[in-house]
Amino acid sequence: MQKDASTSQINEAHISQPCCTAIQLALTDLLRSWGVLPTAVAGHSSGEIAAAYAAGILPLEPCMAISYHRGTVTKRLKKRFPNIKGSMMAVGGSKEEITVIIAGLENKGARIACYNSPTSLTISGDEAAIDELQVILNEKQVFNRKLQV
Repeated sequence: MQKDASTSQINEAHISQPCCTAIQLALTDLLRSWGVLPTAVAGHSSGEIAAAYAAGILPLEPCMAISYHRGTVTKRLKKRFPNIKGSMMAVGGSKEEITVIIAGLENKGARIACYNSPTSLTISGDEAAIDELQVILNEKQVFNRKLQV
């Protein structure tokens, strides 16, 4: 996680999945050690693993195993289907604002994948569509962060 961008593999699913899960589980344990316990939990995508841990449904080792296998399956799928280039982006904006922009994209392969909050969305789709959307959002100065899939 401390390597420079040219040598880091942190964006590779088989690395990022277990790293992200380990950090989430460690934060959960830290909060527990301070006496901070959840009354409710929610998770999205791989965050569901940490939510199950925080809720006391799954112990640490199975959570890490799930995360590891999720990452390795993703790596195998990319190897098996090398021409499929998917991407995701976290976007600060409402459903109404972003839906209009997505509808106007030249590359039609983007969609809202998750409504995180009224002003936070996860967009997923073909890499070309996500790249086009990122350019438009940068021009409009809308908060966004592209994630590799």
